Amino acid sequence: LSCVVYGRFPGDLHAPVSTPLSIDLQDNVCWVQQEFHGRTEVQADLQSAATCRTACRHDAFCSHFLWEDGKCKFTIRYGDVPKHVLIGGPRKLEKENLATIPGYSRFEVTMDVTMHSTRGGWSNLLHVTKGGNCCGEGQRLPAIFVHSGSTKLHICTGGQGAGNTCANPPRALTLNEVTRIVIRVDGGKYTVLYNDVQVHESNLPRPTSMMGKELQVLASDSTHGAAPDATVSYLSIAPLDEVVTALGKVSGCSDSSTCIHVSIPDLGVVNGPYCPLGQDKHRGTVYLRHGPSPETTLYLVQYLAAKDPQVQGCEDGSYVLRATLPGRDIVKPDAGYFELRGEVQVCLEKDFAKKAASGTSTLGQLDTTSCPAPNVTSQASGDGEEIMVQPLALDDPGTADPLDFWLHPCDCIPDGWEGPPVSPEAREVIPPKSGNKFVPPAFELVKGQMVCDMAYLIDVQFESADETMEQKVCESRCRSEPACRFFWHGTQHDTNTCRMYSDCHNLVREFGIEGILGSVPREQMCQVANPEGCWATTLRRSFLTRLDPVTCGSHVCPGKSQLVTHADKVVCGFPHEAGRGCSDALCCSAFVLGMAEGIPHTDPDLFALAELPGDLGWNATAAAEWTEDTDGLMEQENLAHVLVDGEVEAAENQTGVDLDVNGSSLVETFGIDPHYAAGGHTADLMCDDTAGNHWIYIYEDGKPSQDRGHIRGGWCGHAGAYTQHADVDGDGMADMICDDTAGNHWVYLIRDGKLHQDLGHVKSGWCGHGGSYTQ
Repeated sequence: LSCVVYGRFPGDLHAPVSTPLSIDLQDNVCWVQQEFHGRTEVQADLQSAATCRTACRHDAFCSHFLWEDGKCKFTIRYGDVPKHVLIGGPRKLEKENLATIPGYSRFEVTMDVTMHSTRGGWSNLLHVTKGGNCCGEGQRLPAIFVHSGSTKLHICTGGQGAGNTCANPPRALTLNEVTRIVIRVDGGKYTVLYNDVQVHESNLPRPTSMMGKELQVLASDSTHGAAPDATVSYLSIAPLDEVVTALGKVSGCSDSSTCIHVSIPDLGVVNGPYCPLGQDKHRGTVYLRHGPSPETTLYLVQYLAAKDPQVQGCEDGSYVLRATLPGRDIVKPDAGYFELRGEVQVCLEKDFAKKAASGTSTLGQLDTTSCPAPNVTSQASGDGEEIMVQPLALDDPGTADPLDFWLHPCDCIPDGWEGPPVSPEAREVIPPKSGNKFVPPAFELVKGQMVCDMAYLIDVQFESADETMEQKVCESRCRSEPACRFFWHGTQHDTNTCRMYSDCHNLVREFGIEGILGSVPREQMCQVANPEGCWATTLRRSFLTRLDPVTCGSHVCPGKSQLVTHADKVVCGFPHEAGRGCSDALCCSAFVLGMAEGIPHTDPDLFALAELPGDLGWNATAAAEWTEDTDGLMEQENLAHVLVDGEVEAAENQTGVDLDVNGSSLVETFGIDPHYAAGGHTADLMCDDTAGNHWIYIYEDGKPSQDRGHIRGGWCGHAGAYTQHADVDGDGMADMICDDTAGNHWVYLIRDGKLHQDLGHVKSGWCGHGGSYTQ
């Protein structure tokens, strides 16, 4: 794309200025030809190479595709296909359909069988077939028969043009003893083994073409008389290696993040992976290969005839391999400045990097074994995966809607928008014909002993002999009271109680009660595109890692437009995110694309709310610090650390606290997640005392597994200090947080049940006023 950017100065003293802007749109999915062991599945509905590639691109389960003989084939690595274990314990052989499996051209069948007696007439132990008995291709893959009046076996398989190739091992199976039968079709050979001793070998030159097609696995096929008198204790069918050549999908690739493997015939010394070093203002991406010696450490870079010494036969813009000269080369990747003084060793073709990325170069391709993490704007989601956010936002200047060619996960869903990043669940919430402007229903904020400030209490109503007080009744009364925006329903001294609040600036724990705090929205709001993506980066993480977000509070709106309500809580982005910043569309009341970051809300799958023009009317500080569950699901719990409810409620991911018998330590038993050991899914025990000592006991399957013992002393033991636990760095394991009554806060990261990194003093002067404490 070629554009012109114009800039105007206030008044008439200066004429507008302009500058050209060229935008090179690149595909962030690349394709690399690879050979591997696997199988292919024909996609009959895809009729061209282009539609085949596109379908594989959008299919999360497609890693490779192949367009061959006018057919689209998705490929599956055999390493990803489990062995089909169909019988895993002793069972009397009976006639039954065990399973449906895909066919394999090379396979191995393993069966442990015990024959108890002989029977007259043919009988069948196992029959794997596409349908039918004999003798077409795919009707015996394999089939195992028992001779009449004997325990000798007749074992058949097949291939193309030979659907009934059979073996008759002379050795009979010993009665009442287990015999392991292995049938292997591999590389044109058909072999049978009894207890690891080969009893048959023959040629099968043309393997079956049934690969990927459905086959029925039948125990004692009913077409062959009564079942043998036998017990089968094990049966498995497993694919053997298939060599497949296909195009592999490389997601998130770009010339600034993906290595290129150079493969020049007869020049092995220069071949290998060249990885991005930085972006030069004139040459584009500069790649570097670290060789075993200085002489074999080379740059891969564009050749510029106007700046470089003349190279015979090398066109301007061609890529070259260039020697490194340490001490003379000027390399400043952060500034985008490279002066390379080494000699050109090899001249390659023009557009070599693009051709390597598209798989059309004969001299190199993407190196999928050496790719670093994609260097694009992203946000870490709660399950540990990255949620990619486009660094470039496109707008149609001919329409009034801003950024109508791109949608941020936190933006309101426009009418008619189809596809990512809008999630199907988000679209279902929008009432029909509402234009995505509606008043949401009441929803639950938090369960337990948390209520709003007494300063905002409007009324308290109790259940009486004449009138019940259910949650729906409490919600209805709050809705009918114009000043009521929050309600609490629960039991207080064994009596159902309803409280109504006009606001909720702080959550307060009140002992002796148990209930639900809910909210009744009053203003129109909108459903955002992707709630999980929107909440992936949280204010709480920025608070604890010293990464302060950029908010609308300092933004200047144009003309008569005013900042949106609670502008200091509307997050535009973070300083490290390229291309992110506050905009009129996000921050000013004349626009509708925005997000009220501070709204207390605990169900990101139900509502992630964006602010519309006018007074939102919600309290934006009731949950100023959002917490994330240690399982990474980003379930907001409306407190700076972990919600403490006084009892373990695992289903709510809450925290219970029990006093040790001597009253000097707190043993915090976490509901489901925070765990301390890598890969764990069971809650672990953490013991802290007032002297600053800390212990960890790892649990597995609900039982004590490993005592990590005393992990730290003299940390968080000063006057007024107390230790709490939450996942700060998003690795799925709980970390230690120290807060004190003077408003100081420290963080110590924990990995695999061990101390990992002391982040030190992360905040001061916050939550240190009289009567305050951090949770």
